[in-house]
Formats: sequence, structure tokens, C-alpha cells
Amino acid sequence: MAYQIDKTDGTTLVQLLDGVVDTSTDLKLVGRNVSGYGDAQNENFVRLLENFAKADTPPGKPLIGQLWFDKNADKMRPSVFDGVRWRNMGIVDVAPVTQQPSAPKEGDMWWDTTNNKLYGWTNDGAAWLLIGPESVTGFGKTKWETDVLTDTGGTDHAVVIGYSDGVAQAVMSTDTFTNDQAVTPLTDFDHIGVGINMKGTNSDGVTSGTSRFFGTATDADRLGGRLASTWANRNDNEEITGSWAFKNDNGFTVGVDDELKVSIDTTIAQIWNQSGTVLKLGVNYAGSGADKTLIQLIDKNILPYAANEVNLGSPSFYFRSIYADDVYANVIGQLVGNVTGNVTGSVTGNTVGNNQGNVVDPTNNVVVDVANKEFHGTADLVVDGMYLSNNQTVTGTKTFAGSQVFTGGITVNTAALTSNAAVTVNNTLQADNVLLSKGVIGRTAIPAQDASRNLTSLIIDSVTIRTSDIEDANISAGNIHNGTTLNGVSIGPTQPATLVRFDNLRDNLGTNITKLSRDGTFGENSDSILPTQKAIKTYVDNAIANVSQDVEFFLDTKDMTVADVKGQLERLAPPGNLPAGTNARILGSYYYANHGGAFFQKYTTAIRTGIGYIGGRSVTVGAGTSTDLLNKKSSTTGYLFRVVSNDWTYIGTI
Repeated sequence: MAYQIDKTDGTTLVQLLDGVVDTSTDLKLVGRNVSGYGDAQNENFVRLLENFAKADTPPGKPLIGQLWFDKNADKMRPSVFDGVRWRNMGIVDVAPVTQQPSAPKEGDMWWDTTNNKLYGWTNDGAAWLLIGPESVTGFGKTKWETDVLTDTGGTDHAVVIGYSDGVAQAVMSTDTFTNDQAVTPLTDFDHIGVGINMKGTNSDGVTSGTSRFFGTATDADRLGGRLASTWANRNDNEEITGSWAFKNDNGFTVGVDDELKVSIDTTIAQIWNQSGTVLKLGVNYAGSGADKTLIQLIDKNILPYAANEVNLGSPSFYFRSIYADDVYANVIGQLVGNVTGNVTGSVTGNTVGNNQGNVVDPTNNVVVDVANKEFHGTADLVVDGMYLSNNQTVTGTKTFAGSQVFTGGITVNTAALTSNAAVTVNNTLQADNVLLSKGVIGRTAIPAQDASRNLTSLIIDSVTIRTSDIEDANISAGNIHNGTTLNGVSIGPTQPATLVRFDNLRDNLGTNITKLSRDGTFGENSDSILPTQKAIKTYVDNAIANVSQDVEFFLDTKDMTVADVKGQLERLAPPGNLPAGTNARILGSYYYANHGGAFFQKYTTAIRTGIGYIGGRSVTVGAGTSTDLLNKKSSTTGYLFRVVSNDWTYIGTI
């Protein structure tokens, strides 16, 4: 007969058949006639006893109201299944403040019997967090409390009231209204504004009594009943962002002793240094640093902050007129206008610029013509100058480097002149740079007026001699150029002389040469013939000696490297005896017997390895008989060597 298992609310959980153990829940439900049912039954009791205690993983087949104890170290508390999820159940400890619960877990609660307060444990702060109530034992109500205040129009307003020892000290509101004390009495809180209202604050925002904000507020609307924006603190540094106007003629002063004064005298603005003799004006110019001074008023002087640093006006912004009794200045640029006074003092600088006006005398005669760069008049202080067209007397030594034209007569007492003009020297008319025609260059060429001069050497850079003789002289270290004619015969690279005769021609070795021959026969064999047969023989001997002769030979190169071939070449033709560039060509190969093997055994009194027997003969090798006749030649390899720096250098194969 089946069992019907019902839940607490009367609904059927399962029809339990005979001999069946139902596992649709976290307990094992045993049907009738189940063998060994005691094990399952007892395990059910244990699970109920420990509330299905297991770490992290809750029971997998829970029913509503089923308990589970999580054994995890961070969640050791019971949970109850609500049909959807497992929900934690709080653990509440009751103890005085001196016996706070030990090893609490997040979410645990503790009722403080000393102060009648409820706390909850928070892991992030590792502390007990007050839940309530907010009160202090032994004192009146001390907390912020939500409440409702009704205005005089009958409208309710939600507020938060701050109490200290039972007395309301502040009200926080989002509305502005007048509290109806008859409906919601709150002592000293007749007017409520938006924000935090202190006890005894009227509709103007002024608080009477002793209630105050104690601390620093980020902004204050009023000070002494006046808006804070109308005040400046005279003891602190202030930044004034608005426009200030001092509506009085006395102005204001700056300094401990009122040294600087700014004021108005009728319509005259005044800036005074009332205590000293210096007043500085400045701007933040480039390189100014901490001191911005540009102009200084010192005593009765207007001065720049430093010498040669400040300009008065500029090329774009200049003053119209400057009035002064004395001007001390370095003038750079133009001076435009009339100078009616005297210019007194030394002028040490240059006048640089475009001078467009002339210098004229009081009768309007031009003294200095600027356009033509001319001076018209007599220079009293010119000692060494000359007049343009008047006779002049030069008593000193003068050097005229350029071309000079003198239209007047020039009298020179003692001078050596270089000129293209006719001059008078000691009443003698002299001409310079005239051509020398026929004459004698020598001691007789010295003029009588310079008889004391000594004749030494005559050096001429370039001389052209026509129809003249050169006698008793040696010509050396010079060139006879193309186009030169000797006795009617031209000499030069393109005009060779076929017959040139000399009475006396000597070479640099002191040999007298009477003939120059180019016929190629050299019939005479004398030292006076140039070139001689001796010179020809010497040339031929040297030319033949330098003709290179190649070295050529054949070589058996069996098992020889390039270095081995070079070694044999050095033995046959030592490179030191041959001219550079000599080539050596070597042909190399070898013979062998090709009868089934590369080489045969050489037979005499014993069997030895060799290349065979010349002429060939039968040889028994092992179990067979063959011949060792040389019948095969290897491929021929050509080697090319060349003498380089007295050594045979391998060039490559050929």
C-alpha cells in the first residue's frame, strides 16, 4: 500500500510506493517494505540536526522554509529558502559594551545592553556600525530627526531637525516658509529658509542669540546684515575683480606712512611721493625681472632707469616739438627743422644719412654743393691741398697713385715724377713713359743730374728685340718661344729648325756643341754631335733589357697543388731576375694505366703500389692476371703566374 506524503500547507509532496526510496528532496523518504531502511532514516535525522551544513554549496532540492548552514569561514550563518533563493538569517548577540562579540562576520548584529543600541558588523571597515537609536545615555535627545512642520497657510513641509541634549539647534529644509507655532511648535524657529537654519534666525538671515556656524563656510551671503559681496577685508590680500570708484577728490594713499598719494585738485589729477624725492614708473618689459622701473622722477629730473636704455619716441610714434634750453644727445637719423641757436661743443660722430640740402652763406651763395659733392670757396686751414686751375708749388715729396691731370703749371724743386703729362723739373721739360728706340743701356744712360747713381744689375721682365745684336752674353734659364726666328729659321714645337748654326753653344755639362742633326744617320761619332751614337746605343741597350720574355714549360702535376706548381716555377725561373709583368704559362697533366683500376701494383722483388711498368707487362693481382701498361692521359690544366713585386703571383687557370 503506497504512502501519501503531504507538506505542512496540506499539499501533496509525493506518493511513496512500497519498496521505494524517494530522493526528490534533500531527505530520503522510505516506502513500506524497504530493506535496510534504518541507514537512510538515521541520515535524515542527522541532516535535520545540522541544518544541511555544507560549505559554499547549498542543498540542491530545497523546499520553502528549509534551513541551510553555510560552513564557509566568511558566511557561517544559517540561510532559509524562500522558494526562489537562499536568504541569510541574522545572528544577534546580546552583550554589554565591555563584552563585544568576538570573531564577528559581515551582517552579524549586536545589541549593546549598556547604551541600548543596535549595531551591525561591516567587513570593509572592520567595525560595528550603529543602526540605532541615535541617543546619548544620560542626556536628552541628541540626533538628527525627520519631522513635519506646518506653515501659517496650513501646508506641511518635510524637515530634518538637529537636536542636542533635547534642544533643537538647526533645521534643514528644501522650502522657505513661516512655521505655525500653534500647530507645530518649535522654539526659536519661526522662519525657515532653504538650507540649514540656525536657532533664532529671522527672515533676513540674521541669527540672534549664541547659535552660530563654528568653522569655515565656503560662502557667506551676508555680513552684519549686508551682502558679503559689498565687503573687502582690509587685513588680507584682496583681488578686486570689479570696478572700484573713489568718489572723492582726496583720493587714496598707499604705504605705512601714506607715502604715495593719488588725488584730484579741481580737474588736475595728481600722483605724489609725499615722503621722498623718487617716483618710479614701469612696465613688464623684456628682461625687466622683479624691478619693472622704466622712468624715474628724481628731484626735478626725469631720468631713464639706466643709461642708454630708454627711447624718447620711435620712428613710428614721435613727438611733434621738443622745447629745451640745452640738449645733450647722440643723434641717429634725420634732423629736420631750423636751428636758430649756436651748436656748441665737439662733434665726434659721423653725419650719416641722405643730406639733400646745400650749405649756403647769408647772401645765398652755395658753399657746399651736396648733389655734386663740391666745395665752393677758400679753405683757410688746408695746408697740403691744391687749387683746381691755379699754379702750385710742391716743396715736399708727393706720390700720386692714381691718374692726375694738372691744367696749370707745376714747379717741382726736387722730385722723381711719374706722369703722362709734360712737367717742368728745375726748369727742364721732361717726358715720362716714352718709348726707347736705338740707344745704349748702361752707365751712359744715367742722366747728368743724377750722376751719383750706381749701375748694378738690369732686370727686365719682358723685352722684345728687333733687328739688334746680343753680344758677349750668356743666355740661360730662359725659354725660346714658338715663332722666334734665329738667322731666318723658325724654332718651336710646330716649326722645327732644320739647320741652326752657332759659333758657340754649350750644354749644362760644359760640352761644346757645333751641330744639331735630325737626319737619323748620325754619320759622325763625336762628343760634339748631339745626340751621339753612344747615347743611341745606351737607349737601345736599356730598351732591349726591359723587353719581357714569357716563361713556358710542361709539368707532370700528379698530386700537386698550386703552391707546389709555384715552387717548381721559382726553382726554374727566380722572379727576382725577371722584369715585373713577366708571365709564366705552365701545362700540367700525367699518364696512368686504365685497366679496371686507377693504378696498378708495380712488381719487382716485391709487390708495391705504383703507376705501372714502362712498356707494360703481365701482372698477377690476387687470383687474376692483367697488364700494367700506361695507356691513359689525364686532362691538361694550364696555370698562369705573373711577376708582381719580385714574386710569382697566381693569376688563374688557362
